[in-house]
Amino acid sequence: MNRAARWMSVGLGAIGLGFGLAWPSGAHQVKTGADVAALFHLEPDHNPRSGEPATIWFSLTRKGGATIPLDRCNCQLTISPRLQSPTAPQPWQPPLTPKAAEGFQNMPGATTVFPAAGAYDLVLKGQPKQPGDFQPFEFRYETTVLAGAAPAASPAPVAAAIASPVAAAETTTETPWHSGELVWLGVGGVGLGFLGLWAVTRSRR
Repeated sequence: MNRAARWMSVGLGAIGLGFGLAWPSGAHQVKTGADVAALFHLEPDHNPRSGEPATIWFSLTRKGGATIPLDRCNCQLTISPRLQSPTAPQPWQPPLTPKAAEGFQNMPGATTVFPAAGAYDLVLKGQPKQPGDFQPFEFRYETTVLAGAAPAASPAPVAAAIASPVAAAETTTETPWHSGELVWLGVGGVGLGFLGLWAVTRSRR
């Protein structure tokens, strides 16, 4: 391989790895419905600990990329332990308030404390405040809570079952959402990186 081709291979590998590392793997979870996508994030770094505050936020977007702020959505978040037992914490609903993070503004978010370690389900339901603005949705996420420094008091349980809105089935397939494009860009970048490194290795033989 001549020098020009070798430098092209090196550049391809560097660019590909750069794109692959630009999106942190596993840092966000994206669910999509009929015309709404919800990007879910939990601090600290999707590794909450029992008895310690955890911040949750959701970036809601329409098909095409326009955001849906909290003041246009009647959103509700319910958190419940995956495994129900007499000693397990009861489901609770932390109040949602506007959050700003990573360039997003006025997102539905909450700060809560998981009372015990274990697996939890987080269900976000939403309906438009103005009829016809978007279709009602319901997205389910999962998280695992690690043992913290001290046990916490259980949050106030949900008083009654919540009626689910008429929502389209959620999916995690590839869609034209901005966040989804970034995820696929990262995957493609990693592939380009390995292709470039393979070319460099081959050129040295």
